[in-house]
Amino acid sequence: MRKTTFFLLLSQIVLSCSLPNFETEAEPLGPAEESITIPIFRVPYADYANPLKAIFVDVSNPNETALHLVWKDEDHPIKLFDYAYDADRWWGLFQLSTSPPFFQLDFDSDGFHRIADVETISYTSSNEIKFDSTYSGSQKFNTLIAVHHSTILNISDFEIGNNDRPIIYINTWNHMMSNIDNNPRTRKINYIDVPLYKGTRADIQTMFENIWTDFGLNL
Repeated sequence: MRKTTFFLLLSQIVLSCSLPNFETEAEPLGPAEESITIPIFRVPYADYANPLKAIFVDVSNPNETALHLVWKDEDHPIKLFDYAYDADRWWGLFQLSTSPPFFQLDFDSDGFHRIADVETISYTSSNEIKFDSTYSGSQKFNTLIAVHHSTILNISDFEIGNNDRPIIYINTWNHMMSNIDNNPRTRKINYIDVPLYKGTRADIQTMFENIWTDFGLNL
């Protein structure tokens, strides 16, 4: 009963965790960022509650251009685990693992101070797209433990949509990506026109830190 009450409390608090107002706080694109081709992101409809809220174009590295994708949240298929997962990202209350029971209390971690999911892909100078710990491999949407893989794929490996935009499939609930649709029988959402801003992952994190609160729980 105590565990149930605890997780219900966490769920209510987490529901009130907000996103920064990117429109007023983020930096608009400059000429260098405006020249970058933004992919079309194709997502299983099961993830409709966690839309792609913003894409930050990052040209700070001369060797590659990063696209930082900000999703509203990422929902584990098992609700109880999802509460723990959200709390871990907001407060760092849990240590997650790949073996049962898959998490344990850990009050020494600070967490990410957000429940929003930030994932990064990059365009390399060799006409490739790099998935650095954001590649799905063969995993499907409801995989209970969705692992972060890495790979580099040539642009020619992707389907191409309107205006020569590569199509990237989101294959797992935690937004791991691929050039291949691992959930071909599922209805999809296409993210074509997403708000675009200029910035690095550090810039994004700073905006989240500015709105972070422990809700007076002193955790």
